[in-house]
Amino acid sequence: MPRQYRTTVVGVQVAAAPTARQCHQAHNEGRVVGFAILVGLSDPHRSVELRPIVVSTAHRGRGLGKKAFREVVARAFEHGAHRVWLEVKETNHVVPDLYANEGFSREGVLREIVREPDGSWSSFVLMS
Repeated sequence: MPRQYRTTVVGVQVAAAPTARQCHQAHNEGRVVGFAILVGLSDPHRSVELRPIVVSTAHRGRGLGKKAFREVVARAFEHGAHRVWLEVKETNHVVPDLYANEGFSREGVLREIVREPDGSWSSFVLMS
């Protein structure tokens, strides 16, 4: 029997208006197998950030990331977003293709923005 997945909103933080957040969880057989976070739902410029979608290793490759991406982006627009943006580590060569296939495009690079534990620097690609 194929596994059935569902996503739910598990929390909304509305403390500071521009940084209101929603956390979405993906469930399978009653267990959390992934999550995604939207940030900036009440931003006056209606620019909403999608934080990385995380899917457990055991549930990758089954379309859950794509399903979660579509549902979370749709939720952002339902909340009045003008645009949804995200950042992806430049060395990640898999996820940007998923986002591009869903209509997102590369907008730029945040060059050497994160220092890694080994002392090297990582860059992130901006997409929306």
